[in-house]
This record gives sequence, structure tokens and C-alpha cells, in this order.
Amino acid sequence: MRNDWAVRLGSLLLVVVVLVGCSREPERYDFGVAVAGGPKGWPVWVEDVHFDDRWGVPVGAIDSGYENTPPTGPVARMSPKPPPQTIFARWFSYRTQTFYEIHLALPDDMAQQVARWYRQYPRPDYLHKFVVGLSGTGEAKVLWRASCLSCEWGDFSQDFLTTLIEGARGQEVEGDPYPYVYQTTDYVDEGVIPLPDGFQREEMPPIKSWFSEEQ
Repeated sequence: MRNDWAVRLGSLLLVVVVLVGCSREPERYDFGVAVAGGPKGWPVWVEDVHFDDRWGVPVGAIDSGYENTPPTGPVARMSPKPPPQTIFARWFSYRTQTFYEIHLALPDDMAQQVARWYRQYPRPDYLHKFVVGLSGTGEAKVLWRASCLSCEWGDFSQDFLTTLIEGARGQEVEGDPYPYVYQTTDYVDEGVIPLPDGFQREEMPPIKSWFSEEQ
């Protein structure tokens, strides 16, 4: 009888341990997201960057940064989140008037890697961030960077950088380039890009005053 109770008790404890392990929330981290565009001469408008189809970052016009090592771009600070497993991006190339989309799968052990990087480069001495590069030629890459905040300004020797995805190619997709006609015209006038094939220039109409001269 005692052996039966011991077996039952052991089984019950095992079930409790398994349930506790399964219900544990994934670890959350306060990383940022930087989006780089370009390179110079290949400006883009990034329409969408989403992670795990759950959350995304503010995007817009980016005309450079992809060519830098590491790539640089505006950084969005996020509330603490688990490390994602997938990235979706959609962007527009002003130079070719082309839309691109891409779905990227991050390494299977992403959560374990991020946990290790945070131990090696702890907060608040380091600022961690994803770096997502989207080029006007349709290429994409993803890196992880930990920037030293306690180091002297301009000293990057203590920074950490690793490439997660490189040389990925976005798929050309359908889209209406007309919403970008004025910015494209400006880029052509400023000498940033040559006149795209088949592009019809269109100037921004003058903004009318809110008040008439008679008032």
C-alpha cells in the first residue's frame, strides 16, 4: 500500500512540475528596432515591418544607412517583448518604382541567444536592438547589436554585433506607386536618383492659405 501511495505521489508531483513549466511566460527583453534603408542613391519608403505577425514598428522614408557597417537607421524603443521568430517587411523603391515583400525566419534558438547576449552585455550598460536593413535594390538583412552606453562617445570597441540574416531577396509584388509621385519628383530634382523609366513627373500643388486676403 505504501508503495502505491509513493507512486501516486510521485506521479502527481511530476504533473505539477510539467504544468508549471508549460505555463511559464517567455522571458521578455527591452530591445529596440532600427530600420535601415538606402544605400545612398536608392531611397525607400518602408510601409510595414512586423514581428511574429503581432507587433510592428513605425516606418517611412529612409534614404541611407544600409551601406554602413553596421547598418544605421531610426530606432524605435519597444516595451519588453519575447524575442521574435519571424519578420515580415514591405517596402517601396523610389529608384525603380518597385514594391518588395519578404518573410524572414530567425534562428530557432533565438530566445537562447538573446538571453546569452543580455548576460554578456547587461543593461543598463548596453542598449540592445534588432537592425533590419531593406535596400532599394530589393535585398534585406537582419543583425543584432548591443551598443555600449557606458563607453566614451565614439568608442565602439566594446559594442557587440552579429549577423542573423544576410543576402535575402525580397519578392517583387503589386502596388500603386502614385502615392509616392511627389517624393519621387523631389528626389529626381535633387539629383538623388535618375528619372525612373516611364515615370511621369508631377509637382506638388501649391498649398492655399487658410485665410483669404480680404479678411
